[in-house]
Amino acid sequence: MDAQRLSFADDSFDHVISSLSTCTFPDPIEALNEMGRVCRPDGEIRLLEHHKWDAPVLGGVTERLDEGEYERVGCRLYEDPTGVVRQSNLEVITHQRWRLPPFTGIIPRPPTGSPKR
Repeated sequence: MDAQRLSFADDSFDHVISSLSTCTFPDPIEALNEMGRVCRPDGEIRLLEHHKWDAPVLGGVTERLDEGEYERVGCRLYEDPTGVVRQSNLEVITHQRWRLPPFTGIIPRPPTGSPKR
């Protein structure tokens, strides 16, 4: 199913979970908005995404590898996955960033009174 045009009715799920996938969607903002659309207003969304390494040496390597990575392997290496979520209609409630492994856990929720399609 296309993550950017989910075939579920509005408010279908109590929980929406996505792991290491936002970086693969052609339009991540559209996919995140769809997660918000299908999640009940009192439901919970949980995301786990990778981010660029914080360590200087590994960070430099991932910076060089990031150039054209989506075209090569279908993955974007975000420095700030929380910032990507904030560009969507979702409201970030909490987030946590780990150095090892370089993951970010994000709990957003659909905006209150969000328009459904």
